[in-house]
Amino acid sequence: MNYLILAAGVGRRLGNNTNGLPKCLLDIGGETVIERLLRQIRKYDDNATINVVLGYKYKEIIPKIGNCNVINNPFFDITSLNASLWFAKECFNDEIMVINGDIVFSEELIKDLIKNKNSSFITLDSRIKNDKEINVRVEGDKAVRLSVKYKNYTGVYAGVIKFSKENAKLFINLIDGRIKRGFNDSNSYYFAPLRNMINKFNAEFYAFDFAGYDWAEIDYSKDIEAARQVDGQTLTKL
Repeated sequence: MNYLILAAGVGRRLGNNTNGLPKCLLDIGGETVIERLLRQIRKYDDNATINVVLGYKYKEIIPKIGNCNVINNPFFDITSLNASLWFAKECFNDEIMVINGDIVFSEELIKDLIKNKNSSFITLDSRIKNDKEINVRVEGDKAVRLSVKYKNYTGVYAGVIKFSKENAKLFINLIDGRIKRGFNDSNSYYFAPLRNMINKFNAEFYAFDFAGYDWAEIDYSKDIEAARQVDGQTLTKL
């Protein structure tokens, strides 16, 4: 499996609580967020090819990631996730799992993610209902929409998408077209390409629900403590 970890952002919503430290370098039970994720991936996938998109303070992160392929987004402070994906477009020539770099997974969850046999899936947590978040709607066993500000969603987007080889190529071609048209607002996301894949090109994504698993996404300072308690981690001060 190919993996792409998105870790270029500044993490402005954390404010001054991390003294400017990139989110992926926060200490979680004695190891950084990104070291934990890389260890877990390699534990459950002996043949993992791991790519990491960096930007903000990338020189501080590189020593923590070992033999990963590093992709630099030099415009991280003025571009969106779409740009980070575009800089990593060569990674989309095969099956790939895209993971936001600010997520802390339990051992059980990361194992089940990696071992899941569905060729394409979108993750969500149906326990979490928040109209202001990025949300996913599920019909049957398929994820049919990933977006913001709409009703009748099933749960919050959980920051991981797996693409089959075919879907990976279609997705990055749509991202490429969007970038070249100039729609690159720093707040934009990859909703439109995914909607086109599902609605126009009939691409199928299974729904992978995180309900029942322990996990945390670090967006705000309050999330740091929650992340340190995943899998019963001992709380560690910054």
